Amino acid sequence: GIHSMTGSSLYIPAMTVTADGSAFLVYNVSNASTFVSVAYAARQATDLANTLPYFGSIQAGLGPFTGSHGSTAQRWGDITSATLDPTDPTRVWISAEYAAANNQWATVIAELGF
Repeated sequence: GIHSMTGSSLYIPAMTVTADGSAFLVYNVSNASTFVSVAYAARQATDLANTLPYFGSIQAGLGPFTGSHGSTAQRWGDITSATLDPTDPTRVWISAEYAAANNQWATVIAELGF
């Protein structure tokens, strides 16, 4: 399937399906007026096939990120993940990077579920 947002770039995704058949997709999003942020899209098992009707922001970007800090290039996207909660397989834990202040990146960890 395709998940897109007009005028935005979506990248570095991770996806998982829960024990009850719900699906969660986490990814970075940015555009001309949005610093690199973390967002999600999701569907319940009962939703129409090939749809992700639930979506939202997890962490807004806080500043510009140029990919370098002094003479050292910074990597991006090494930690995006979506993993089932071992104590409740209908819940998902995500981790992803976002643009923090001062040309730095930071990590957000969040729990998702219906």
